Amino acid sequence: MAQAASIPIAAFLSQATRSQMDSALTRFYRLLHNPKLDDLSITRQILVFLSQLPGPLLIAIDWTEWHPPLKMLFASVIRGSRAIPVQSAVFSKTQIHRSQNTWENNFLCILCWFLNEMKVKACFLSDRGFRRVSYLKLLQEQKEHWYLGERATGTWVVSHQSRRFFGSPIGPL
Repeated sequence: MAQAASIPIAAFLSQATRSQMDSALTRFYRLLHNPKLDDLSITRQILVFLSQLPGPLLIAIDWTEWHPPLKMLFASVIRGSRAIPVQSAVFSKTQIHRSQNTWENNFLCILCWFLNEMKVKACFLSDRGFRRVSYLKLLQEQKEHWYLGERATGTWVVSHQSRRFFGSPIGPL
């Protein structure tokens, strides 16, 4: 599957660099396997850049099914009508034996660590799947703002600080 996703990227690189398709594909694979390319370093750099833009830093966290049996946990910064991915983690369903809560909490801790290091406040947006005590406690310990949405009822559960962060609650889902 990864190869199938690489072909369109290599086609674009081939066209942009005016090189042969096989050369572009080789360059792309070398880039992906470069040990100097660090996911956490890229996450930090993207967050630094996006935190300097005007307006609140909104970070949506959610799971998505990818190519079976893989699940992907995403964190994306919301800017206008766009979601810019800043961090992701891919898990096989066989890795998640009992609960995905530990994976989510560790994922959130990494993001909060970067934000604390940068001295930046963010508001985390999540759906009802994240509505559990350990996740909310972690957000409160990190002194982060949060909104948890529920599409079925169109309601939000809001941290007390978030009302001050935005001045008013977020509208309906």
